[in-house]
Amino acid sequence: HPFAQVKGTAPNVSLSGPSDVKLNATVELNGVQRQEQIEVHLDPQGGGVRAKFSFPISLDAFKVERPELLFVKVEDKATIDGDLVFSESGK
Repeated sequence: HPFAQVKGTAPNVSLSGPSDVKLNATVELNGVQRQEQIEVHLDPQGGGVRAKFSFPISLDAFKVERPELLFVKVEDKATIDGDLVFSESGK
């Protein structure tokens, strides 16, 4: 499972200016899916929209084996960051 996926919907989104919306998302990592509420910052930019997000996850919740250093496992918390630009096709 080499990829992480974040898919979701956000109702009542206005693109008249920068805004923060709650995304009802499904996060898939290591073949495990979990429902998450993710805050996404939307910023309309020249014919498109830039979306940025960052949220913490538990590696144990996604059944990711945490590596050890001197018999001490690394922290369970990890952060997933995203920075996407959506534009009209052909531009």
